[in-house]
Amino acid sequence: MSTSKVWALSWGMVGAASFVVCSSTEGGPSVAPVESVPAPTASAPAPTASAPTSSPEGGADDAGRAFDESVRVRTEPCEKAAAQATRCESYEIVCGGASPAVVDVAYFEPPAGVAKKGVVVFGSGGGGTGFYNFPARDALTGAGYTLVDRRWTADRGWFDGAKAGPQEAACRYAALARYVKRTHAPSVPLCATGNSGGSAELVYALAWNGLASSLAFAMPTSGPFHRLDLFCQGQTDSAWVTETSALWSACPGCVGKGTQAGGGVISLLDASFGGSPMCSSPGASGLATLLAKSPVKGPDVPRMGRLPVHLKVGALDEAAYPIFSAALHRELGAAGVNVSYEVLAGVGHEMDKYDEGVKAIRDSLLTGCK
Repeated sequence: MSTSKVWALSWGMVGAASFVVCSSTEGGPSVAPVESVPAPTASAPAPTASAPTSSPEGGADDAGRAFDESVRVRTEPCEKAAAQATRCESYEIVCGGASPAVVDVAYFEPPAGVAKKGVVVFGSGGGGTGFYNFPARDALTGAGYTLVDRRWTADRGWFDGAKAGPQEAACRYAALARYVKRTHAPSVPLCATGNSGGSAELVYALAWNGLASSLAFAMPTSGPFHRLDLFCQGQTDSAWVTETSALWSACPGCVGKGTQAGGGVISLLDASFGGSPMCSSPGASGLATLLAKSPVKGPDVPRMGRLPVHLKVGALDEAAYPIFSAALHRELGAAGVNVSYEVLAGVGHEMDKYDEGVKAIRDSLLTGCK
């Protein structure tokens, strides 16, 4: 059985950081043992394809702002089905300048007799071509939450089909979430979490595609980044390299020392620009384009103010996500967003593979999705 340290990070306007140790071991405040999260034991019916239906054309935020998007339930069954799902539906989503995308969506409903408390959308990492399969699923459904687990079917997942960048590609996620709000959560809170690539998808949907007004709580984990130019080519920016040194020094127990994304992630980001090497080899003019299409440059950042956004990263993450997420926390906070940030000791990048990570995600959803 393991124990966990959680650092709450507070950022000032000039980028200085201070950690407050909320719990520690050996010589510090006592720590309650972190229990292992039991494997799910759901006995829901096998997934089945639903009959085709039509969704309302377009979506809107709570201010009545309209979005040019549509979600169509396909007659074809899910390409893959998540084990123990109540049902799985296949949707075609059209929005903005991105190509139509097909997504498999698995639904996990609360047990019979349990009142519905809310709906949570889960987004897996990378391009999101696999289901999230959250290990503590039963704890959430047992508490009354419907879980919505999305899986994009294109080769490079949600990054495929866009030409202008990840902010364009993420319009499909925003459209899906608004559809889920209309059809499955009209009178209960809709919340969302995503890990790694799924966290970038979520934040782009919030900052660029007006999703904030549809959500009650957002929890990006193991990412994302604040500036796309630095995420793609941070090692070439001397000021950022100097800043990252300070950021890593301010992260107790963090093992990563990177300054930009790895090659596989850069390739995915290139795909969101129609396959052009915008992230991998942008040139001077390309860096300006990448900066302009960063999460912190999103036109909807000012509309995120009321939404609680909770960023979580693992200290054992060997990539640069902890410092990019910290910088995002600083920038969103300066913009007036209700954002918080946690570093979890003993947790790596794939947060759902660690008991401490699963417990932290579970507990935050149980307390935050309301």
